[in-house]
Amino acid sequence: LLERLLVHRPHPWGLLITFIELIKNPRYHFWDYSFTKCAPEIHHLFESVARSCNNVSGQGQQAVQQQQQQQQRNLVPGHFLRSNDPGVLRQQVAQLLHTWIQICARPDGGAHEAVHRPYLSLLQQQGALKGDENANRFFRITTELCIESALNHAAVTNSPQQRATGMSKPLHYMAVDAFAKLVVLLVKYAEVRARPSLIAMVLDVVAGVLCREFVLRKQAGMESGLDQRPYFRLFLNLQQDLVESYEAEGLGEEHTLAMLSAFADIYQRVLQPRLMPGFAFAWLELVSNRCFMPNLLRSKDGKGWLILECLLVDLFTFLHPYLKDLRISPSVRLLYKGTLRVLLVLLHDFPEFLCSFHFSLCDAIPPSCIQLRNLILSAFPRSMQLPDPFTPNLKVDLLSEAQSAPNIMSQYQSALETAGIKAKLDEYLKSGSPAGFLTDVRDRLVISAESGGTPQREYNVSLINSLVLYVGVHAVSQLASMRNKQAANSQATLMEMLAQANSMPALGLLEHLVNELEPEGRYHCLNAIANQLRFPSSHTHFFSCVLLFLFQETRNDLVREQITRVLLERLLVHRPHPWGLLITFIELIKNPRYHFWDYSFTKCAPEIHHLFESVARSCNNVSGQGQQAVQQQQQQQQRNLVPGHFLRSNDPGVLRQQVAQLLHTWIQICARPDGGAHEAVHRPYLSLLQQQGALKGDENANRFFRITTELCIESALNHAAVTNSPQQRATGMSKPLHYMAVDAFAKLVVLLVKYAEVRARPSLIAMVLDVVAGVLCREFVLRKQAGMESGLDQRPYFRLFLNLQQDLVESYEAEGLGEEHTLAMLSAFADIYQRVLQPRLMPGFAFAWLELVSNRCFMPNLLRSKDGKGWLILECLLVDLFTFLHPYLKDLRISPSVRLLYKGTLRVLLVLLHDFPEFLCSFHFSLCDAIPPSCIQLRNLILSAFPRSMQLPDPFTPNLKVDLLSEAQSAPNIMSQYQSALETAGIKAKLDEYLKSGSPAGFLTDVRDRLVISAESGGTPQREYNVSLINSLVLYVGVHAVSQLASMRNKQAANSQATLMEMLAQANSMPALGLLEHLVNELEPEGRYHCLNAIANQLRFPSSHTHFFSCVLLFLFQETRNDLVREQITRVLLERLLV
Repeated sequence: LLERLLVHRPHPWGLLITFIELIKNPRYHFWDYSFTKCAPEIHHLFESVARSCNNVSGQGQQAVQQQQQQQQRNLVPGHFLRSNDPGVLRQQVAQLLHTWIQICARPDGGAHEAVHRPYLSLLQQQGALKGDENANRFFRITTELCIESALNHAAVTNSPQQRATGMSKPLHYMAVDAFAKLVVLLVKYAEVRARPSLIAMVLDVVAGVLCREFVLRKQAGMESGLDQRPYFRLFLNLQQDLVESYEAEGLGEEHTLAMLSAFADIYQRVLQPRLMPGFAFAWLELVSNRCFMPNLLRSKDGKGWLILECLLVDLFTFLHPYLKDLRISPSVRLLYKGTLRVLLVLLHDFPEFLCSFHFSLCDAIPPSCIQLRNLILSAFPRSMQLPDPFTPNLKVDLLSEAQSAPNIMSQYQSALETAGIKAKLDEYLKSGSPAGFLTDVRDRLVISAESGGTPQREYNVSLINSLVLYVGVHAVSQLASMRNKQAANSQATLMEMLAQANSMPALGLLEHLVNELEPEGRYHCLNAIANQLRFPSSHTHFFSCVLLFLFQETRNDLVREQITRVLLERLLVHRPHPWGLLITFIELIKNPRYHFWDYSFTKCAPEIHHLFESVARSCNNVSGQGQQAVQQQQQQQQRNLVPGHFLRSNDPGVLRQQVAQLLHTWIQICARPDGGAHEAVHRPYLSLLQQQGALKGDENANRFFRITTELCIESALNHAAVTNSPQQRATGMSKPLHYMAVDAFAKLVVLLVKYAEVRARPSLIAMVLDVVAGVLCREFVLRKQAGMESGLDQRPYFRLFLNLQQDLVESYEAEGLGEEHTLAMLSAFADIYQRVLQPRLMPGFAFAWLELVSNRCFMPNLLRSKDGKGWLILECLLVDLFTFLHPYLKDLRISPSVRLLYKGTLRVLLVLLHDFPEFLCSFHFSLCDAIPPSCIQLRNLILSAFPRSMQLPDPFTPNLKVDLLSEAQSAPNIMSQYQSALETAGIKAKLDEYLKSGSPAGFLTDVRDRLVISAESGGTPQREYNVSLINSLVLYVGVHAVSQLASMRNKQAANSQATLMEMLAQANSMPALGLLEHLVNELEPEGRYHCLNAIANQLRFPSSHTHFFSCVLLFLFQETRNDLVREQITRVLLERLLV
């Protein structure tokens, strides 16, 4: 019950009344059971549901909440903006602003100096800018008026519902844009040395107005209603217009940087996401704007780089807690994507910035954000040509780049100075003393509770990162000195030098940390080392050799496993991958000196072992780019087949040419302005077909339709091949196809059907559909044999089937043919869709299949059939769809294509639920039987259907008496063959006998054993339940019990008011109830879960079945002695309510 309540609405009516009765009625002692208190979240959830059902209808309670929210929202726009200024002053500023807006609205935009001078004089006359206090007040009131003007316009143009948020329609920015122009004008006429202070004042004022609105909204509990758009527009206009103004005046870089520094100061000091989360998206857009970030990065002295570094660190600091704890809400995910894009721009256009500040940026990113860190570490100077890391026997020691240190502008020593260990560390690195320093520094890496840490043991990751890089930089300098002292002919590699320099303090410190720290601390330490594996440099080479040295020298396999993990997790994310990371991992798995493949962790799981082997094969004397190029070349050779390669059959060329000529003639007829719609045009063409014997006999007709289909499909694909680029032609899926031939063929088929006798039409339509489906199947099979099934383009086939379907329906309607003939025609389509093209047989056509089945000319016409034949056809098609999706949804193998098909299925069910609910009511059993238990929302959609003629009672009505509802006495219409599984299992006859007499006694044990699929009958080795048989058994027993109880009720005295629950309590000897009770109590948990799900599948609209199965669940909950049974009943109900 619980799992059905946990999904999104709709929820079946019967499910709601059952759960409400269970938690409200004291006879079930629901709150006394331990499973309702097993976790605080579960207990609060139950209490919340109970409160919502406490004598208040669900719709009524929701209406009250919406009304309260509406009362809060119905404040006038700008309510949080207006400050306590005198009305006269506010009116005076408003008049000045209005005058300026009129100037800006002129055709020339008020761009001439002759217009500016009088307005500036007006400002001076009224003392608007006289002194800082007056200027501050003028800018503040103007900002408030501009923002209010934008919001007021939205309130006027939007509907009441849209005004509730003010976020739907575009705002009116005339006042905002005019104010930005005014500020730029004032800056332009100010002295150059006074400009930075003027700009800072304006930005402070605008940011202050924004902060004030945010604080007031937060106090009122309405911070989510903050509209950041007018503020964003104002900052953006100021930023862009001031940059353009400075460029037009020819002011130097120094002045531009001073102006941008004022913006950066506001962005960092006041508006950064940690302080103003409601402005985070606008903040990121402003910081990454083309007039801000590139100008900072083009500064020559690096001042702009330092500013941008601080801003990016602020952004990462804001994201850190969300990404660290994986609290990824949709808004955080969107902000994360925006951050990725900013880093990609920097990686492409300004890689030197990322190279210089890699330390501080990576230090602010949590360890779980591997791709974000990889983007930063993959940067390399544009002047550098990276060696191919997959080059066989690459000698990094011989690279000239490996001898030079990279430029690091981050203050990586600051954490050491803050912790107070830099002086002692310098002393240790020089002399290796004092001896106890290693233990002391290891303890310093842990944040204790006394120094502000959390109660649990936590590592100071920033200090670890700082320590590792500082030690590495010192070691690189020391090794360079050692190398310079060697003889000129000495060719000792860095690895050999590390092996000989065991007494070197720097190496000893790193070795001590990796071997002695706990696993978490070791992971952070190894991550700090891996953060230095970047482009070729002395740092990358040193830290790469350190990792390999530690892997080789350690005696602890856990250390080796963690080194492998740190490298591998960075390689398994999407590209780009840092160069140093690649060369380190390749060396580790290729060089036999490390005995990588001998360690047990490389074989701990088949997937891991195959992964390592795959990487090793790709690195086996073949460059990665070279190997990729070879693969691409082979794929291109396969793909560069002429369009229609898989279409052409072995027909004589003369015959194919003859059919092509006939098709060409018909296409010309269809291309006429009247579309060849007149009978005078049709007759000659039909005579031509007869003369050439194209349709003489089934064999000739079949051949004609087949070749025509091949030519039409080939024509569409040929057009794509001509219009698309070579890359696009490789898949043929990019540009729209040319459907002239396909459309013409569909018209021809409709014409032939129209002139055929009515009784001969179904066979003609079936022939054409068989032929088209045959061409599609042949192409699919040939592509599959060639390993190119993914290249199947379903679009021309879909277009052909769709045109035939729609045109034939319209033709039948125009002729006035009855429902019988239309249904016979649609049955021909349904036969092909089910027999040949269903997704299990033709997975490459699944999307087109679903679109054809749900098309407005197919599904609605089937459902409007009066005798129910069309309903049976659609039931079979939907069951085929669910059967195809079943293994993917059951095992949660949700690829993007399966997810898309699942969404399409949901939409089809929503259409049926809205327009044809009676169909879902009649076939709920067979549809739910084909859906795996994990698809709760899909099942809820089906079970929520109720007849349109029925008015559902509110399930939240206090003291609702279901027994007194007239609907609860009538049985629902069930058209599904729910007995078929019982007949297949061969237990229906014995079941009927047991339900009548309660004998034989061993039947219960026998039927329980039959519910398990044994290995001998084709099941899997593990114990598995026959879910279809359980569903069939439960419903069949329930239908029999409802009939039996109705007979008992009829025999009761007229004044007897026994409820169904009382009747069940008195009918313990009733075989049907005993059978259900036996199954629920005696089956294993998995089987019991399926049995309870089968019962919950009958909790639908008010009916005798819903009432019976609802009471059965409550009865089982009350009577069982097993708390696990009660817990599973609650779970089944609640999981259906919480989706």
